[in-house]
Amino acid sequence: MKCKIRILFLLIVFLSFKGIIYPQTNNTKYRIIKHFVVYEEKGMYCAWPNIIQANNGDILVVFCRAEEHHTPTGEILLIKSTDKGKTWSKPEIIFNTPLDDRHPSIMKLLDGRIVGFFGSSFHPTKLFEEDFVKIKAYTNEQLIKWAEYTKSEEYQKAKELAGSHLKISTDNGKSWSDSIRSPETFRAGFELEDGTIIIAGYSKNNIITIHKTNGKNKIWNWETDSIQFPNFKNLAFSEPTICKLSNGRIIMIVRTTAINPYNNQDHKNLLWETYSDDNGKTWVEPYPIPIWGFPAHILQLKDGRVLISYGYRRKPFGQRACISDDGITWKHENEIIIRDDGPNGDLGYPVSIEIEPNKILTVYYQPNVPRGTFQKMDPPNPNRKKPGILGTIWLINKQNK
Repeated sequence: MKCKIRILFLLIVFLSFKGIIYPQTNNTKYRIIKHFVVYEEKGMYCAWPNIIQANNGDILVVFCRAEEHHTPTGEILLIKSTDKGKTWSKPEIIFNTPLDDRHPSIMKLLDGRIVGFFGSSFHPTKLFEEDFVKIKAYTNEQLIKWAEYTKSEEYQKAKELAGSHLKISTDNGKSWSDSIRSPETFRAGFELEDGTIIIAGYSKNNIITIHKTNGKNKIWNWETDSIQFPNFKNLAFSEPTICKLSNGRIIMIVRTTAINPYNNQDHKNLLWETYSDDNGKTWVEPYPIPIWGFPAHILQLKDGRVLISYGYRRKPFGQRACISDDGITWKHENEIIIRDDGPNGDLGYPVSIEIEPNKILTVYYQPNVPRGTFQKMDPPNPNRKKPGILGTIWLINKQNK
């Protein structure tokens, strides 16, 4: 009997280390079912996922794969699940240039078409030969290698590809069109009943941009408006997320980061919100909400409540969420700890879908390491367990007030 108990104990420890089993949260508002790995690859840095559910029921996740957080190159991969997140396909590359391709976003139009947005960044050699050297961002060996690549003919010729692109799939993500130019966006957006597509991005001086086009046209001509957020000297606004609620209201939640000096653990890094009741023509004065973390992803649940999920980059590092009855009023006491076992602050960007009523699948990036592991930064160990795309399935109680 003692032998069987010991074997069972060792099995639980093993599965917990693998990220398959996680202790249940004893909470009346929510319950964690399990944590799991969507995709990870030895030696590669996988991050910044986005998620949708296609019309055929497949769950599609797009993410970036690179050598490190900031490198001259990156590529966008797609991975899918046909069984509500239980198993995942092998990833496929859907966007790749010689540049740093990152921060993919994905959205589903009313007719079922899927639009993917991708950003390509061209980095000057100075970034790796001087700027990153000063702050000890990476090892000298890494920086020398990346600096040499930026001087290559392939990289220099690809400079014209820098900017934002989009691709369209008409078969639930199985195949994709050639890429075309698009405005910059962070988490894509949605389509109105008249065919107008609305996405959000950001630019300098705390300006949030709103881009609109008619997706029914073969040639998408974008019009751009802007929202001026407070132009604080020590707080930057970026990475907006927008969502159209069932009552017609459009809500936007924006990340803030303390600057001068940069500090992503500063107490000032609250989420800010604004909303529109006229399909994005006008917006109320932006205001902070009592939620710390970034960036947010918005999901309206089937029962009408609004869920935001966000990374938590101060101790205890991890992923969190919060629920609001109307998407406007937020209470810190409604915060949900999805997990708090991250090894440092290089994690987050969670996105969520409701796979069944009140049953949530949240996907994010975080190193898959045992609880209690600490990974130093500046510079990070190039041989460490780098972040992968992880997931959590959890339940929300029907009432969370």
